[in-house]
Amino acid sequence: MIKLLGFIFIIFSMNGLGQQKISLKNLDAQGVIDYLVFDNSESYIPLGKAKQLLQDSLKLQKKDEIILVEEIVDELGFTHQSYEQHYNGIKIEDGRYGVCAKNGKIEYIGGEFKKVGDISTIPLISEKEALGKALDYIKAAKYSSQVPLLESDIKTGKKDSTGTFYSKGAMIICKDVIVTDSMYRLAYKFKIAAFEPYSHRLYYIDAITGDLLDVRDLLFFSNTPATAALLYSTSQVNIMTEGIGYNTYRLHESRPINNVIINTYNANHSGWLGPPPTNPTDITNTGTYWSADGATDVHWRTEKVIDYWQSVRQRNSLDNAGMAINSFVHYGDGPLADNAGWDNGYDIIVYGDGFQRFKHTGSLDFIAHETAHGIMKYTAVFQSNRENPSLNEGFSDI
Repeated sequence: MIKLLGFIFIIFSMNGLGQQKISLKNLDAQGVIDYLVFDNSESYIPLGKAKQLLQDSLKLQKKDEIILVEEIVDELGFTHQSYEQHYNGIKIEDGRYGVCAKNGKIEYIGGEFKKVGDISTIPLISEKEALGKALDYIKAAKYSSQVPLLESDIKTGKKDSTGTFYSKGAMIICKDVIVTDSMYRLAYKFKIAAFEPYSHRLYYIDAITGDLLDVRDLLFFSNTPATAALLYSTSQVNIMTEGIGYNTYRLHESRPINNVIINTYNANHSGWLGPPPTNPTDITNTGTYWSADGATDVHWRTEKVIDYWQSVRQRNSLDNAGMAINSFVHYGDGPLADNAGWDNGYDIIVYGDGFQRFKHTGSLDFIAHETAHGIMKYTAVFQSNRENPSLNEGFSDI
């Protein structure tokens, strides 16, 4: 018996491109090419013919179009082209196809080509109406676009003065995964960040019926257990952090007990009489052991307080709706650092390093007191008069 080694070759014919040997080929459930690997030992297709190759291979119809959106050359000398799929001039979500070549010879094509069929591309509802439909599904108490601190951060983080969390819709074509899981529809795509309760998702609203077609989560938390030293304890404690890159972590987490987000920031000694800290930054560390500087005290004790409200009082965060807990350590300078505080307008907590009256204010009684102000806000609803502030302070102490 003779044993055959190597690839099984297929002769692939393309209009205007002649015939080309194929060493590997795979089709999806609809018969669309997932990928082709070419054998260039005898002949090849030049990179300049890539678009024609895709048109022939994918059997594009009159309204189908592929658009080159990126071309890069890697360190090994391979050229990688990325094409976006459009239908009647409108981008198809997830419709992406790639071409790989070496020395100008195409070696591989592959990706996801969507067979959308014959669909309407004329919207019957406006972008504003579609956004209203999306917000009706979310029903958040507060959105990130309504939090000045976050609106400021996105402008500085993206180095774009026009950056905003306010969602603007994009007209696309997408698959209806909620009802039919097969049909493609014209849709408005919105990226919406909610602050209370915390979420960040993509929403796809049918541009003709207003139905919800798809929802995709943009939050991918990588909780990482860590060990921390504290200022007010000789013992080390276990905390939860968030991995944000190779061997890099920050004091953020999605709390395992109830998925409440706990974020601990560095206020960098900025303080205020009105707006939030002016130059906050993440607190990061290389490795999973954290030295004591007050931030670990605040982060760990906030975990314990939030766990108490959940496990003992069955309360889902301060508002009982899963709101994120945003704390700022190293707040203020001079006398301003001699305090901690809850901001009833922005729902944030600040902790000073101490000045004359106190040392760092990240002790358990400070943290329990300041978070209790949040409980007061969402339960007692104290009004602004002479008696209520005193009651608020007293109940928060209790």
